[in-house]
Amino acid sequence: MARGSKSLPGDRETAIMHVIEEERRARGIGQAQLAEAVGVSQSQVSRILAGKRPATLNELLALCEAVGLPLSETARRAGETGFVYEVLSDPALNLRAVADETDLDTELSAQEESP
Repeated sequence: MARGSKSLPGDRETAIMHVIEEERRARGIGQAQLAEAVGVSQSQVSRILAGKRPATLNELLALCEAVGLPLSETARRAGETGFVYEVLSDPALNLRAVADETDLDTELSAQEESP
């Protein structure tokens, strides 16, 4: 499986997407803007946020960035801090250990930029 193509499990994703949707609305960001940031259609973003289509890790990172929240903060607000540690320990993602949750976003971004 390609890095970033793994999707989140249902209930966990629903909680995280709820946080992203709340932040999107609070900041006045349209779904079309999110779609552009993520690189998918507006209908795909709508389906992701509604829990009708799972988001890949790349899409999740792009959504978090588009609404101005680090992944670690998004997971914390969703009550899913364990998610951060599961991402770090997933061998399919090939991530090095990081000091704490706040470093996760930097580490994931570095992994995405590497060939």
